[in-house]
Formats: sequence, structure tokens, C-alpha cells
Amino acid sequence: MKKCKRAILVIIAIFMLSVSPVYAMMDIYSMVVQQQSLASADIFEWVFKIENGKYYKRLYNSTTGQWIGDWILVA
Repeated sequence: MKKCKRAILVIIAIFMLSVSPVYAMMDIYSMVVQQQSLASADIFEWVFKIENGKYYKRLYNSTTGQWIGDWILVA
């Protein structure tokens, strides 16, 4: 009877240990996928300046730190 209980406990322990890492790996994978999808969007903003009494604007990519296009005369 003792051997039977011990065998059942060993089987249950092996089963529990073999299943647990799979759920942990799935959770980590889903978090990584979510972070990658959130970080992929660039942030653009218009920058304005006044030169010789005239207004200009230029598009700036805040994510990459690069200017997009040339200065455009607004008014």
C-alpha cells in the first residue's frame, strides 16, 4: 500500500512539473509580442519657427530623431 501511494505521488509530481513550464513560456511569449507591437509605432510632430516675420513648419520623427522633409511656409 505504501509503494502504491508513493508511486501515485511521484506520478502526480512529475505531471505537475512537466506542465508548469509550458504555461510560463506562453505568458512570457505573449508579453514579448505585446511589447513589440506597442513599440513599433513612430511618433511624428510638427515643429514651428518664425523667420523674418514668416511662419514655417517641419515634420519631425520623435522616435528616430530625424527630420521629415523641408521647412514649409505656412503664412
